Order: sequence, then structure tokens, then C-alpha cells
Amino acid sequence: KGLVVRNTAVLHSDDGGKTWSKPRLVTGFDEQTACLVRLPDNTILLVFGHKTDGSGQRFMASFDEGRSWSRTVYQLGRNCQYASTVLLTGNRLVSVSHRIIDGVGIFHSRQWSPPKKTTIGDGGFWIPRPAEPLGVARSR
Repeated sequence: KGLVVRNTAVLHSDDGGKTWSKPRLVTGFDEQTACLVRLPDNTILLVFGHKTDGSGQRFMASFDEGRSWSRTVYQLGRNCQYASTVLLTGNRLVSVSHRIIDGVGIFHSRQWSPPKKTTIGDGGFWIPRPAEPLGVARSR
């Protein structure tokens, strides 16, 4: 029940996907197309696109299976959209995204390392709220 539009919500299952939690909003308006990456230390990164001040990629972190998320949101890239991120060996990540240069769409990749856990934790954490069902529009 409920619909999430132009935001990112997370859900979890404790029974192998038979049942799911209610969606909880983890990003603001126009922050979407996200992916989750689990690091070797079990930190989960949520890498997501934004169209709030230009376009680009950001990420935040969770140390508790996604129940809470870092208050600090890190800027990953600008002028790019629709990224997907995977973990490489050596705790390095690569994000591939789409960008337009001189009217031509290209793919762009970036290798990066996450900040240290202590750095992430310094900003504190917050707990996402449940997604509220949207109203139903009726035609006349």
C-alpha cells in the first residue's frame, strides 16, 4: 500500500522475500534511482541520483542494516544521472553513470573509496519515516 514517487524508499525482508516491511523514505524529492552496496565491514551505502541543484550522484551510509542512515550526505559526482555502483576488491567502488556532453549521451565511470566509519559516524544518524500513501485523484 502506498506509492513512492520521485524519492527513494527502502524495504527489508526477514524471511527470504516472502514478506516485506512497509517502505521507508530515505531521500528527498527528486533524489532517486538508487542502489545499495554492502561493504566488507557490513556498512551499507545508498548511492542515489539527484536533480535538486543540477544533477549528480550522492551517497549516505548505514551501519545497522538500513534502520538508520548517516545525516551526512556525500556528493559523489555532478552533471550525471542514473548511476549504478559495485564493490571492487580492496574496498574500492566504481560508479557508472550517464551524462550529456555537447548534446551527446555518454557513460562515465568513477572509482572511489568510501569515507572511514568514524568520519561517517561523526555526523550522526537518523531513522527514515514510513512512506505515506498518496491521495487518489478522481476524474469528474
